Amino acid sequence: MDLSRKRDRERLKVRHDPYWQRLGKGAALGFRRGADTWLARFRGRDGRQQFQALGEALEYDEAKRRAEEWMGQLGRTAVRSVKRATVREALEAYPRAGGCGPGCRMALQVNRLRGRDRRRAARERDPR
Repeated sequence: MDLSRKRDRERLKVRHDPYWQRLGKGAALGFRRGADTWLARFRGRDGRQQFQALGEALEYDEAKRRAEEWMGQLGRTAVRSVKRATVREALEAYPRAGGCGPGCRMALQVNRLRGRDRRRAARERDPR
């Protein structure tokens, strides 16, 4: 179920149980039609579920951000906001987090060179 579209949420039937959208392993964002409230659900490794009310009259992006923030406070590092990042962006972010050694720097350089080579090959195939 895609709760990100307001029109789709408005078409949902009013019910007590929320409609859930999976955010990651053990993590879900819920929307309760009628009251139009948002909830977050987290299932830990022990199988125990925790819930958090996020508020009402929120847009999807804000509810998702609050859910991810709450799950982050639970110490769950596997929940990430979905970003359309490239491998290069991920490799560039890694050293800033303090986890890059010589191998990481080499991988970053190789990725840059491959990207440059792909762009050059594309220009040669399709000159404008």
